[in-house]
Parts: sequence; C-alpha cells; structure tokens
Amino acid sequence: MYCFNCGAPNLDEAKFCKSCGLAQQVTPTPSGGTSAAQLAPAQGISTSDPRLRGAQVVAAQSMQPSGTYATGKRAALAVFLAFLIPGVGQLYAGDLKMGLIMLGVFLVCCLLMGVIIGFFGAAGIWIWSMIDAHKLASGKRPIS
Repeated sequence: MYCFNCGAPNLDEAKFCKSCGLAQQVTPTPSGGTSAAQLAPAQGISTSDPRLRGAQVVAAQSMQPSGTYATGKRAALAVFLAFLIPGVGQLYAGDLKMGLIMLGVFLVCCLLMGVIIGFFGAAGIWIWSMIDAHKLASGKRPIS
C-alpha cells in the first residue's frame, strides 16, 4: 500500500506511514486491496484527483469558463478609446450594456462638475473604463 500523503510504499497492515507519519486507515476491497476512492475521504483528500487510483475523473467541459469573450479586438485600441470617451472602449470590444452604462454615468458626473462629487465620480469612471476595456478586449473578462 502507498501513502496518500507522500506516496511512500508501506506494509499493507501499517497503521502509520513510515515516511511522513500520516495515519493509514485501511478498508479492504473484495479483491483484498484498497482503492483510493475508499481511503481518500477518510484522509480528507478529494477523490477527484486523477493521480489517485480509483479516482473519479472530472470532465474537462465543466472546468471551462462560461460566457462569451471578445475575440479579434486590440486591447490597446480599446484602452485608447476609453481614454478619449469612457464607455467607448467597451462598445468597441462588444459589451454594449456596460459601455452605455459607463457612458451614461460619466455624462451624469460631467453635469455634476459644479459639485465636488461630480469631479471625483468622472475621474473614477474614466479610470475604471480604461481598465475594464483592457480586460474585456484582451479576453480576461466575459461580455456581460
């Protein structure tokens, strides 16, 4: 039997690993051996690890990110457009909803420039728009 913590070979009747000292809880199978699926829950180890014998293999499809991503868009151009007018970088990358929201909030903040909060709000939207346009065009964020 092998230790599920360090992989060191041990005797089948060993209660502790001779290498790392982890308790070896053994539940024999009908064939006389012990499977990883039986030992792993007792040791607190996930049975979805494909390196363990008897482990369940997780489908690769479930590990892929969901959502639609922008393809064929230049991140530098998206950032430049967002620098000129906040929200236009998102429109260029294909995120119509976020682009219109950022553009609308920026215009409201520009109307409130007489009040101090309008200046800080416009600056915040301007910077956020450039960062978000880069993430969106480079494929790091899905289109909402």
